[in-house]
Order: sequence, then C-alpha cells, then structure tokens
Amino acid sequence: MTDVFDQELELTVVLPCFNGGAVVADSVVRLARVLDERGLRYEVIVVDDGSTDDTAERLKGIRVAQVRVFKHETNQGKGAAVRTGLRAAHGRYVVMTDHDVPYGTGAVLRCYEALREGALLAAGDRTLAQSVRQGQVPAVRVLGSRVYRSVVGLTLPGISVKDTQCGLKGFQRTVVAQVVERCRMRRFAFDLELLVFAAANRIAVAQVPVTFLTRKPSSVSLFVAAAGTYRDLLRVLWNRWRGAYKAPVGMLKP
Repeated sequence: MTDVFDQELELTVVLPCFNGGAVVADSVVRLARVLDERGLRYEVIVVDDGSTDDTAERLKGIRVAQVRVFKHETNQGKGAAVRTGLRAAHGRYVVMTDHDVPYGTGAVLRCYEALREGALLAAGDRTLAQSVRQGQVPAVRVLGSRVYRSVVGLTLPGISVKDTQCGLKGFQRTVVAQVVERCRMRRFAFDLELLVFAAANRIAVAQVPVTFLTRKPSSVSLFVAAAGTYRDLLRVLWNRWRGAYKAPVGMLKP
C-alpha cells in the first residue's frame, strides 16, 4: 500500500490540543470525513501539548490514515504547539484551528479556498457580517474584547483584521517557513502575532466568515487569561519594534 505521506499533499490541517480528550477524536474524524468528501489529498496533524487527561489514549484510537500525532511532554502553549505542527506539515496549503474545530469544518474549507485563490494568509473573523454566532456572550467578555481590540488598534496600527484572537488561520507554503522562524509567542498571543507578521510584510489577509459557539468561561480563568494576554501584547510590541517580523525580500512569493 502506498504511504499517504509520500504523495503530494494539497492541504495540512494543524490542531493544537491541550486536555481535549472529550472531543478531539470526534473532531478529527468529523474533519477527515468532510475532507474525504471533497476528494482532497490531505493530512491532519494533532499536537498534544502536554495533556494530563486521556487525550493521548483517545488519539491512539483514531483509525484515520491521514492523521499524524505529535506530543509535547509538558504544556508549552498554543503557539508552541502550532509551530510544531507547521514544521511537520507537508501540504501545499496549511490551515490551523483549535482541536474542537469550533468555527466549523466549512470555515476550514473557506480558508483553504481563499489560499487556492491566491491569498498568502487567511484568517477567520467573528466580527464579519457573514459570521454566525450561536449563544450569548457574557457582558464582561464583550467588554474585555472591545477594550483589547481598541488597545491593539492604538498600539499596532496596520492590522486589517478586527478579530485578532480567532483561532482559524491559513497559510501558503512559502509563508509557513517564515512564520515558524519569526513568530515566537508560545501562548494565545500567537494569533495576534501572525497578523502583526502579515502587517510587517504587507501581506493582504483574506478574511473568512465563521460559525462559532460562545462558551462562558469562569471569572477566574477569564481574568487570569486577560493578564497574560496584555503581557504578551507588550512582547509582540517589542518584537515588532526590533524588526523581528520582517521577512527577507522575496521569501514570501507564492
């Protein structure tokens, strides 16, 4: 039997995962079914970022030939997990999303189509008029998001995407290597960093509408996460100031 990973792959989907045992296997199978129906040559890379639940056991039970699993022995953060997946990706186009595929398989395909049409980088955006929200967002979360977007807009001008924290992003192959080399954030600020990278290199970002289910986080996790988010924003500002995100001329051609 021919090894699927010896073939020229059209698409790689990277799923960073931390303690996702309850949903990750079902998400991977559902995603693979949709990609099979499209007739794509693809792979799904799951990066187990030091999970302490039954994620590893659930992933071992997946019977999908196109799935590869990588494991961090300790939790390193979403950004670190995504970079592990990007380094291993074989696809001509690469899409990253969260392990529960929260924006839907349709959004993954829309990201892929935007890349096929020539976009160097695509990003999901929950603020687009075409995006669909299911459920109510807690008022404190709405306020926090608005404040954060305002701060980002004031401190990082040039970013064309309002929703800097949507976890759905897509890349052409030529962009992947530069992202791995130049984007260093280890946690959730990696999503913002990608857009700063795009702005630094004058990459037009294709914005993709999504369908998303809102979840209510605990107040403790919300405020702890907010503190880390602003700390990481300062790190991104510093990296941009020192020119860390600028790729060499000619390295980002399709």
